[in-house]
Amino acid sequence: MNWNSPLISLYKNKIPKSVELLKDQGIEQILDLLWILPLRVLTFPKVQSFKDAKTGQPFCGRGVIEKVSKRPNYSRKGRLFNISAIISDSNSGEKLNLVWFNAYPNLLNKLEEKREFEFFGLISEWKNQKQIISPNFGTGEDQNQKIEYPTINTVKGTIIKKIIDKIPLSLWNSIKETIPEEILKKRNLPGLNEGLKIIHGKIENGNFEAAKERLIYEEFFQEQLKILARKFHLAGRPSVKIPVTDQIKNLTKCFPYELTVCQKKSMEEIFQDLAAEKPMMRLLQGDVGCGKTSVAFISILAAFEAGFQGALMCPTESLAQQHFFNFSKLFSNYPCKLFIGSLKESDKRDLRQQLLEGDLKIVFGTHSLISDSVKFLNLGLIVIDEQHKFGVEQRMELLKKYPKSNTLIMSATPIPRSLSLTKYGDLSISRITEFPFGKKNIKTKIVTKNTFHPFLNFLNTRISMGDQAYCVVPAIYESERSVYLENLCAKFKRWFPHHSIAAIHGQIPFDERNDILNKFLDQKISILIATSVIEVGIDVKNATVMAIFSPELFGLSSLHQLRGRVGRGTKPSFCFLMAIKDISSDAMERLKIVENTLDGFEISEKDLEIRGEGEKFGTNQSGIENHRKIANLVSHEYLLLNAREDLDSLIKDENLLILNQINDLEEEINILSTI
Repeated sequence: MNWNSPLISLYKNKIPKSVELLKDQGIEQILDLLWILPLRVLTFPKVQSFKDAKTGQPFCGRGVIEKVSKRPNYSRKGRLFNISAIISDSNSGEKLNLVWFNAYPNLLNKLEEKREFEFFGLISEWKNQKQIISPNFGTGEDQNQKIEYPTINTVKGTIIKKIIDKIPLSLWNSIKETIPEEILKKRNLPGLNEGLKIIHGKIENGNFEAAKERLIYEEFFQEQLKILARKFHLAGRPSVKIPVTDQIKNLTKCFPYELTVCQKKSMEEIFQDLAAEKPMMRLLQGDVGCGKTSVAFISILAAFEAGFQGALMCPTESLAQQHFFNFSKLFSNYPCKLFIGSLKESDKRDLRQQLLEGDLKIVFGTHSLISDSVKFLNLGLIVIDEQHKFGVEQRMELLKKYPKSNTLIMSATPIPRSLSLTKYGDLSISRITEFPFGKKNIKTKIVTKNTFHPFLNFLNTRISMGDQAYCVVPAIYESERSVYLENLCAKFKRWFPHHSIAAIHGQIPFDERNDILNKFLDQKISILIATSVIEVGIDVKNATVMAIFSPELFGLSSLHQLRGRVGRGTKPSFCFLMAIKDISSDAMERLKIVENTLDGFEISEKDLEIRGEGEKFGTNQSGIENHRKIANLVSHEYLLLNAREDLDSLIKDENLLILNQINDLEEEINILSTI
């Protein structure tokens, strides 16, 4: 038996159902049990007088049962009781209540057998009477510690403790250290063996908080090891080298504005990567409208001039089309094509042939570009826009198909420091913090049912002045939770009969959707009712009003992205968060974050705190789950920063323990995807 053995190894005969229930939650090996963190470890004193019992403190006492009462619990299945016992102190005569909820009848039998006995638990108070809920029977000497584990998939904490207690002592003693001793001393952390034993009560009177901090540090440290192993592995691939000439740099004059200092700096960083011996893996990060696409266009042209193919992949057809038209207008001497799913099959067949033979050098498209049927002759650069919209498997596919090509990933959501070390830890990062035309001037306001009519008057005024507006809803069809598109569109046509109003959503055929967008661009439509399909890929400078209905159903970063659809011209712009239905106070506080700041970095930090960060080495990207059992990016950021600092130092000093661990990890396929 070892730590990698399955849980069933702990049993000689019948395997309890609890093992299968834990397995369903990913707790399959004995090792997994170590990372079930107890809710609390209570250390109880020796037997005390009832007079010394203090609310909120662990207590151990000895007493005599004076009275036992029971009440059937009809709300639960089976024959269960709520049981209360009044205990009299053997020494002082003070009284204390012991309470059990949902108890089985055999507890009554146990209490009847006992006269004087010892017990321990946590003191609470009910109607000015001290009590212990679900106390343990014990001697006060050999059971002076109580470990409470969480319930997992209906498996109660008491059952989990019994399973963990089955782990033989030989295994506990075989836990090997993973971090060099000098780091443990530097950070004043216990060893892994000691920390795990304290956490699970195998060492009494240990420092539980220090042990917990050690395990949090361990999770971050091991995560950073994987990230660096992935970075080293990717850096070891042969690359497509792309030299950048002065001719390419002079193409920046084609833009209708002077590049900002940040854009120029990011471009130079990319140029250095393209000319290097290893493939570029760089994240270009900046807020909506900061000019990331301009930098990407020049990078693609560098690949073209060097004789390679360049591709820009977008999450939506509308965004791919926007990039295609903008590029064609700016650089008309450079032939390019649009490859999207809605094209005729014959057109797609022709494009696939041109890509395979190398005749087509520059292509803009969606995930169609990474389908099995599409092959490039000599792909030099792939640009992924709005990378968070793509799944892990899609980016993995790119790495597998084109291991030598350079990759530039763009994100309009500012990346918090903790995420830059985890989710993007294997990437070099360029940041654009300036705006080509200066900081956007967008006023944001929360609208409630009390201010809805003034909003309608304001909207009518702006439309009458020649401006245009977006109204965004979270759902197309009827929903109890939110305002929905069909209903809102009908109401707006009734409220504003003299204005042109249209609706757009993802289920409309591409050609029809494209026609609606073109009419909006040509100012033939004044108000566009839409779903979040317009979150990216829409650039209408005359649109100055964004109204987001049921905003509490959107993430903060999505709200910020939607707000970025306005303020793209020179006119003052406005964003309204339409909280016209009753929402919780917590939801209102979240909306106030967006109302009070245009700083995308601040918003992304809050979004991370509220929604989580998603899983980095698996396929989950919901932001709800992650592979860490204990560590949290927000509340434990300082330990993450310590772990990365220590790891960088150990690698610089060529520590053999760490270098060997990295070499082993480089062989694991599950760390090779860029999330």
